[in-house]
Amino acid sequence: MALRIIGGEHRSRLLRTPGGRGTRPTRSLVREAAFNMIQGRVAGGRVLDLFAGSGAMGFEALSRGAAYAVFADRDREAAEAITANAKALRLEGRCECLRMDWRSAVLALNGAASRFDLVFLDPPYSQALGEVLSALAASGLLAREGVIVAEHASAMRPETVGGLRAIRTRAYGESALTVYELEEMFDEGDFPGQL
Repeated sequence: MALRIIGGEHRSRLLRTPGGRGTRPTRSLVREAAFNMIQGRVAGGRVLDLFAGSGAMGFEALSRGAAYAVFADRDREAAEAITANAKALRLEGRCECLRMDWRSAVLALNGAASRFDLVFLDPPYSQALGEVLSALAASGLLAREGVIVAEHASAMRPETVGGLRAIRTRAYGESALTVYELEEMFDEGDFPGQL
C-alpha cells in the first residue's frame, strides 16, 4: 500500500510501509482529520507515535513542524520501514525509533523523563485501548497541555480513563478518532508517575 505525506514540508513524499498483515496503515482521510482536530498543537512539539507501523502519523507531524518524534513498534519490518523513511526524508536527527512493545516503550521513556505534546495511538482493534490510555495517564509522559489522538474501531465508544478525558470523537467508516487531554485536576508539575 502506497502512503504519502499529505501536508507540510514533505507533502506528497512516499512512505515505505511494512509488509504483511501485522499493520493497518492509517488512511490519508483519517490522518488529515486527525491533524484538523489538533490544529495549533503540532508546531514545535514533541511527538510520540506508539504502534507506529510505517510512522505515518509521526512523519506527518514532523512535516508539519513538530520538533522531534519518537516512534515505537515491536515489529521488525515496521522498525525497518520507520528507519528507511527517516533516512529518505533526511529526518534522522529529529526522530528515533524504539523497536519494542508499547509497555516497554512507556517504561523506557518514563525512565528518561520524557514529556510529549502529542501522542498518537493506533493499536490493533483487538487491543484494549483503555489499558494503553491508563498506562499513559499514569506514566506522566503527556505534557500538561498535551493531547493523545487514538484511532479505534468506530463501533467502540471512547473509554473514560482516570486522569484523561475525551474531548472530541469523529468516525470515518470503520475507524474513529478520539482526542484525549489531561483532566484539569492536576496541578502544575503534579503528574502521576512523577517522583
